[in-house]
Amino acid sequence: MSLIRSRSWPSRLTLSAAVLAALLLPPWQPASAAAPAVTIDSHASGAPVPVGTVRLSGSYTDAYDLTVILDGRSTPRVHTVDPDGDDTGIWYYDLDTTGVDGEIEIAVRAKRTDTRYGVWSSFVTLKVDNPAANVPVVTVTSPADGGTVRQPTPVRVSVAARNTLREVSVRVNGGAWLPALGKQGTYTYLWDPRELGDVTASIEARAVDANGNTGHSPTVYVTVGAGAAEPVRVGPQDRAMWIWERASYGLILNPGSRRLLASTARDADTFGSRPITTLYLGVDRYGDLDMLYDKRPEVRDFVSWAHAQ
Repeated sequence: MSLIRSRSWPSRLTLSAAVLAALLLPPWQPASAAAPAVTIDSHASGAPVPVGTVRLSGSYTDAYDLTVILDGRSTPRVHTVDPDGDDTGIWYYDLDTTGVDGEIEIAVRAKRTDTRYGVWSSFVTLKVDNPAANVPVVTVTSPADGGTVRQPTPVRVSVAARNTLREVSVRVNGGAWLPALGKQGTYTYLWDPRELGDVTASIEARAVDANGNTGHSPTVYVTVGAGAAEPVRVGPQDRAMWIWERASYGLILNPGSRRLLASTARDADTFGSRPITTLYLGVDRYGDLDMLYDKRPEVRDFVSWAHAQ
């Protein structure tokens, strides 16, 4: 297409965005065509929602495979209503809030029909007032992360909870949980680190309320005595493999699956590459399990097996 400037036109040619878009669109695509999109229409961000079943809903245009993302985690696919079968319609999802107290961040993810790339809704935050499901917020306030301890040291723990606490405890280096004493949100466990020698130690705390809700603190790492100074050695770069949670839990819970992993790691012929010598293992919560809290012996066993290979 060529543009010829008439004598009656101004000396500078200007086109509106709408006209330019119409000129550039292919002839089979109408200028008013909407871009693929997905929306949350049932709730505005910041809205309070009741305890129980809450129906979320919205619309989607030229998209498919819709999934609700709750606090960064995927849920089963949502229900869609698309009478014309043209990948444009409405969706709904029944959210169970009985185990939630506080804020939930929600978004809907879908795939575009034209590119199969992802398209997202805006993020919406919902608020649930549900004391029965409140999880205690636990923090190790002393010793400080990165600090040094040499003598018997009080491990101080701060707990914020809406329900009566049943237990507050501390553990060092993943050992047994030991009771911390106190009240009104401040608890103490007297720890004698001298038996460990010169090492780096991890300290964790947890609190369990009367309803069984359990909160865990972030881990604090301290130097005991002179610490464990290890020289840094830079060797040849390894060939590595990432193992995400869905597969990593299979490796932890099913030792027989390690045979396939070992075979894959040693295979240097299929792709003409070196064997895999480094594994990155996903350890975040998967389903109802958190391997670093619930399956520590199995994790240690897997790590020992992997090192031995």
